[in-house]
Amino acid sequence: MALAAIACAACVTLCGCVFDEHADEDPLTPDAVSGMGGRLYSAVQEVVGSEGWSSNKQWFSCGLNDGVAEVQLRLESQLDAALDDSPEDLATHVQEKWSTLGVEGTLTVNADLEPTRFIVSDPPFLTGTHEDGAITDLWIGEGIADFGYVSPCVPGDIFKLQPSSTAPSVTPPSSP
Repeated sequence: MALAAIACAACVTLCGCVFDEHADEDPLTPDAVSGMGGRLYSAVQEVVGSEGWSSNKQWFSCGLNDGVAEVQLRLESQLDAALDDSPEDLATHVQEKWSTLGVEGTLTVNADLEPTRFIVSDPPFLTGTHEDGAITDLWIGEGIADFGYVSPCVPGDIFKLQPSSTAPSVTPPSSP
């Protein structure tokens, strides 16, 4: 998980947050990108199965854009279980489901890994991210699946969206 957070932070730093792809639309909101990520993940679960996934959801700061704080959502989920169909067929079905949601995933095979992975990715595998930093992908092989979604940067308050994981200490300081 920590590696994914570092990779996402590097992506945000290197790719930046640009709204060019959404310039003619109403600005996206944290709820909107969270909803889209949830719909894409639900589509994966409808095809692959909904039991046994371990998931992580985190918000990252994109910095300021014209004085407005922006955030980016990273969803990731892994499955380590027997699959009901071949990885290729499952990947093809996910690709079709994503298409109905407006995401045109490209199917690629990576035989360099063991087991071989079928990758559905938007933008296509190994081409980077969209201009706005967004990427959605599913890697699936025999007995494993890995879903990832990184939203575009949207206006939002990181402190409201990503609560601190550190709780105040209930242990009083020691006295001399």
